[in-house]
Amino acid sequence: MKLTATTEKFVLHWGEMGTKWGIHRTVAVLRECVSGAMQEGDPAVTKRLRELCEFVELMSGWYGQMRKLPPSGWKSVANMGGSVGKLLGLKR
Repeated sequence: MKLTATTEKFVLHWGEMGTKWGIHRTVAVLRECVSGAMQEGDPAVTKRLRELCEFVELMSGWYGQMRKLPPSGWKSVANMGGSVGKLLGLKR
């Protein structure tokens, strides 16, 4: 499988982004990758990177909210797992 330049850049830096830079820098690099994919005209890569960026931003916000809870609170949320989907009326 041949990777585009943008995809290769993303893959090479993904592992070090989270550990060295933290989440905000990670989102910034993801946004750069989305922009690069758009310029290269690769709609599939653009879509995947955009979805990944949105997911990382969403999880970052969720983590910030969970940090405010006592450990018993976030453990309860984590233990709910797939039950959250049922509670929200979502199908698997």
